[in-house]
Amino acid sequence: MPDKIEQLEQALALTGYEFAHHGWSRAPGTEYGTWSEESADDLLGNGRHIERATVVTIDLFTRDASRTPRQKVEEQLEALGCPWRLDSINYESDTGLIHLYWRVSLYGQN
Repeated sequence: MPDKIEQLEQALALTGYEFAHHGWSRAPGTEYGTWSEESADDLLGNGRHIERATVVTIDLFTRDASRTPRQKVEEQLEALGCPWRLDSINYESDTGLIHLYWRVSLYGQN
């Protein structure tokens, strides 16, 4: 069975958008994304790591102002069964892109 990171990569591929780990050397078009490990959020008990967790950030850049891009990503995160939250939606005037940003916690073996 794939680990949680691999499962996330597979889920993001199912959105129909192109995603890269950390970043792109050149953006692939007007709809693309990145994902990166940000930090650990392990559950600790009695001075031990009871459960491992990795916090991942997902960025999606699009010109589509409808709810479709958000829904596609969030449907896959729901199917993955991990906790997540949409942290921000911003319009980037220099590129004309809408930037959606999620934080995702991947629990278990990472």
